[in-house]
Amino acid sequence: MNPLGWMYETTLVTMHKPPFITREDHAYHIQCFYEEKDETLSNDLSVDDLEVDSIENVAEPPDCAYYLRNETPNGPPMKYARIGQGAFHVWECETDSESQGLYTMKVHSCYVKSDTQDKHMIIDENG
Repeated sequence: MNPLGWMYETTLVTMHKPPFITREDHAYHIQCFYEEKDETLSNDLSVDDLEVDSIENVAEPPDCAYYLRNETPNGPPMKYARIGQGAFHVWECETDSESQGLYTMKVHSCYVKSDTQDKHMIIDENG
């Protein structure tokens, strides 16, 4: 292109009764051109050095525990399960007030294994 720049084109169709085309409908071909200019700008400008302040804070990660509970979130710990039996995955985390909201946890890639070591996905890699 001469001059250098970007050309954007689109067609806009206004329809009064989609999907039918009627006499009242119009189509507009829209073209927009943005010219690229090769221009050098200069100015005498004095800039002071930026002062950098250091801020230190150590947030302790939460102390988390995982439980597999029988039938309800507060049920007894589950050691074995039968097909169809209700189970709850419970994660409990303790944290101090300063660290509250700093850490999140995404549970992903969870599998269950049978006693014959058959592996079945229950939560995929996306959680």
